[in-house]
Amino acid sequence: MGSVHMLPPSRPQPADPQPTPSHPHAAAAAAASQAVEDMCRHGMADRLYRRLCDALDAHISCQLAALAAQTSLAPGTFLEAVAAMWAAHCKEIMLIRSIFLYLDRTHVIALPGLRSLVDTALVLLRQHLAARPEVCVCMCHPALPPPAPPCPDTWSVCHAPVLTTATTAAAAAAPTTCLIRRGCSSFC
Repeated sequence: MGSVHMLPPSRPQPADPQPTPSHPHAAAAAAASQAVEDMCRHGMADRLYRRLCDALDAHISCQLAALAAQTSLAPGTFLEAVAAMWAAHCKEIMLIRSIFLYLDRTHVIALPGLRSLVDTALVLLRQHLAARPEVCVCMCHPALPPPAPPCPDTWSVCHAPVLTTATTAAAAAAPTTCLIRRGCSSFC
């Protein structure tokens, strides 16, 4: 009689694999992108842009309302919540931009008064942050120097410490250079 060879157990597959061209999420995103292109070609670009901006405004308002409800947390925990919100916001905006790329590249560029979708999302986030001073106060760490007076719509270099979830007292004391847009609103 021959010996029986046992195969090693197979590894469990991840529950939600990353989207690939054969993955259903990729097909849905491609279909949505095609629908956006079709709408733009049929003269519905302006309406689509306005409705998307309204949806972004409502979504960002909800995100910051949820963040405002967490202002009573410890400063480190609150900054972790801010970092998580920012990471989710960036991921969502990149997904929206990828779906609405045709709108962004044709309609928005053709009309001089419109902002790109990414710029619109940043402006809306800035406006909603300015409207919630309790969030802005909690985002500013006591170790940070007081903010410089805003310069109208210019970019400037800030040498304030950058706070992250991994920030320690020693790291917070070390100056870090970052680029900050000044003008529309001051967050601290």
